[in-house]
Amino acid sequence: MVIEAALACGPDFPNRFLDGGDSVLLLAPQVDFRDELQRMHLITTAYRARDTGTTRGFTTDAAGVDLEDLRAALAGVSDAHSIVSRYETVRRKLERLIRKIEEEPYGEGWDARQSGWRRAIEQLKPVRELPAEFAGYFRGAVAWYGGDVRGAKAAWEEVLALPPGARRFKSTWAAYMLGRAAETTDVLRARGRFQEVRALAHQGFADSLHLAVDSLGREAKTHYEAGPLLPACDLYLEQFAARDSSACASLRWLARKAWAEGERTVKGFAADPRGRRLITALMIAEQRVEYDPAEAMRQNADGAKWLEMLRAAGARDVEAAEQLALLAYQSGEFTAAKEWLSMAGFKPAAQWLRAKLYLREGKVDQAAQLLASLTLKFPVNGARRSEEGMAPNVYSGWQYPFERERNQKIDDGAGNQILGELATLKLARGDYVDSLDTFLRAGFWDDAAWVSERVLTLAELHEYVRRRWPTPVAIRKATDESPAGVAQGRAELAGHVRHLLARRLIRAGRYAEARVFLPEELKSRLGVYGTTLKRGRDPRLSALERARALMAAARIAQWEGLELMGTELEPDYSIYGGQFEEGITLAGRVSPERSRRDRVEWTNGLPRINRASVEEQRRATREPANPDTRFHYRYTGADLALEASGLLPDNSGEAARFLSESGSWLKYRDPKAADRFYKTLVRRCPKTAIGKAALARRWFPELDEQGELVP
Repeated sequence: MVIEAALACGPDFPNRFLDGGDSVLLLAPQVDFRDELQRMHLITTAYRARDTGTTRGFTTDAAGVDLEDLRAALAGVSDAHSIVSRYETVRRKLERLIRKIEEEPYGEGWDARQSGWRRAIEQLKPVRELPAEFAGYFRGAVAWYGGDVRGAKAAWEEVLALPPGARRFKSTWAAYMLGRAAETTDVLRARGRFQEVRALAHQGFADSLHLAVDSLGREAKTHYEAGPLLPACDLYLEQFAARDSSACASLRWLARKAWAEGERTVKGFAADPRGRRLITALMIAEQRVEYDPAEAMRQNADGAKWLEMLRAAGARDVEAAEQLALLAYQSGEFTAAKEWLSMAGFKPAAQWLRAKLYLREGKVDQAAQLLASLTLKFPVNGARRSEEGMAPNVYSGWQYPFERERNQKIDDGAGNQILGELATLKLARGDYVDSLDTFLRAGFWDDAAWVSERVLTLAELHEYVRRRWPTPVAIRKATDESPAGVAQGRAELAGHVRHLLARRLIRAGRYAEARVFLPEELKSRLGVYGTTLKRGRDPRLSALERARALMAAARIAQWEGLELMGTELEPDYSIYGGQFEEGITLAGRVSPERSRRDRVEWTNGLPRINRASVEEQRRATREPANPDTRFHYRYTGADLALEASGLLPDNSGEAARFLSESGSWLKYRDPKAADRFYKTLVRRCPKTAIGKAALARRWFPELDEQGELVP
């Protein structure tokens, strides 16, 4: 569902189907950009990015790896430990000074401090016994961070001029830094140096910092900043294939920039096999989620424009047909979606789109059959399966739209959405019990609650729960966000069905049957409620005993009625602990066009699908809460208190307390209903202290917990 921004606090209201009309059935799916890049696997590489397992910066990493390299280079040298120890002292000093330069916040005296640290760096000298490649690289680093770029380049070039056997460890480092030094002054030279890094790594020179991977991103960046853009595509894709976590963001920005540069650049990407897959992946991941197809066409005009460019370029990529069908559907280009689907075969995500197109044409039976066949082919409850095509990656675009960044994972996969759509169609076709079961399996409790509380008869629900959920299931909120935790939380929704049935049975007065389905912690309270009601209406007891028993039952109904007899949805909203009036309503089911999520007719004038049929409306009005008003159990409790007071004589202090207490349960929310209790109090008990106080205030006086007047 969509929750519009408001200055208020509340829970994360879940998505649901039954108050959103046809739009929630027909809304376009989306994919995650990173997942789609991984799924397409456009480039392979032998490189692997460095995974340090820490949040340390490059400077700290470089110092540590530098020392590791030196130990390896000095293996077998008699005084290696002494050399490494002395070098570590100066190397760590350089590291600390570099960090000060890089992390110093700008402020008063900043220039002076920077100059001082750079002068301190210039004073550092390499250990005399260092191998030539380490000494040369260190001199270059000192010059670089001291501000002497020319001196740094000269030192690193000297390293690369050493015989191959004498520069086994620092060749990739020197070539990489020479590329960095040329980035802003000589782009072509910089690119050549970054390519040299990879060539050296391929030749067997040590690449302990995995600079070959970083050189891919650096070279790509030169194309991103200076152009042309297209060569950056393969470079960033290879960096991504090497599992560099920064490459995904780079590819996203590259695709955006290519689009922003206009038709000339975009045509180049459209003509390139990997370039067009990149743009398409970004398009289907970043299309706006819209419930109105006309609005989708306006907001997602870029998608339609891209499809037209691909047609003009003659691109007929069968492997991308599923993606392009999705893009066409997201853009409201339904005819184009059909064309691409004809090439997509029977991949699961393509079949899901076909089902949505069936619904747009009013072919409910065909859509239901297709959705039913797809329920085994999609990930459900967060579990990932290696299905063909986009199936493991595609998800419903309406999942928590205001809480999700575009690259954030969504626990609810397409499998849950498809089951929810199927359950909605089953309800529309009158398969009420199957609809409830499917909503439960999909994890959509709001929708399951509507069917179980308002659509199924009490006998149907009782039989379903007795047959399908014969044993208690713990009711708790899942706090584990892992796929296993999400699945466990959804399985426990069955416990809510048992509790909902118990409350319906209690409202019908069938306490013994209800006890079987109540959570353990509520069974004793129901026992007390039933016993006190029975005693309150036992003519063999005295009037005082009966009145006190009825008042005890009244207090249970008032203070524990939400758990024992409250409705899950309207009017009590037990689903949110009674705190929010938010959920599926009969009015919303009858007229879903009033919903903010269903602003238009998606089905081109055909009969609406996701709205209450005449039979559903008849069923929904058959067993309303009594009275059918917010917190109805408070009225039940108040009426019991009124009945109790009627058993006591006029001007009885206990009767006055009963009337004042129970009237106060209603006085804030429903003063009209409370007025009946006030008038009974002042008419029957005017001589009591409570009655006199009520007459003086012309309303209910304040009582303490013992039922005595508050001074």
